[in-house]
Amino acid sequence: MVAAPQFEDSGPPRSEFGRGPLDRTEATRAVAGSLERVLADTVAARIMTDCVQWNALTAGILPFDPLLVEQRNEMIEAGDQIASRIRELGELAPSSIGVFSELSGVEEDADVSTDGDRILERLERAHLVVARAALDEAISEVVLVDDISADLLRRRAHVHRNAASQTRNKLRR
Repeated sequence: MVAAPQFEDSGPPRSEFGRGPLDRTEATRAVAGSLERVLADTVAARIMTDCVQWNALTAGILPFDPLLVEQRNEMIEAGDQIASRIRELGELAPSSIGVFSELSGVEEDADVSTDGDRILERLERAHLVVARAALDEAISEVVLVDDISADLLRRRAHVHRNAASQTRNKLRR
């Protein structure tokens, strides 16, 4: 197994809560794998959010709609948090579109549409996929060995359920 690169002054990966160095074991690798899948789903949902902002030509969706901007910015921050946790576990976060695409369960729709209702429905489904994946990973036996990652994934599930609800409400207006 290849050792994770170390920053000159940082020493071994440490928990953000000061629990000391984390062991690189099969368990931590499996936890990192769970986080990688949720990171990929988060990135896919964020890209979909961008596409909604760029292409929706429907009343009720403004260019750079405040709700969509808020969701997008939250997903950028979440991606950074998930990637940081992966690094704390001694692994490298995915770093290519191809890897993200392979890992993500968010269904890609290559059909560019300007129908706001249609693309908001796709975005709602994407948020629900991320929420379900995050919750499934959070309660998996693998992640239950790491309460920090489990908590992060539970928070992601909650945020994406809320985002799906907000998107659904936007559809009903």
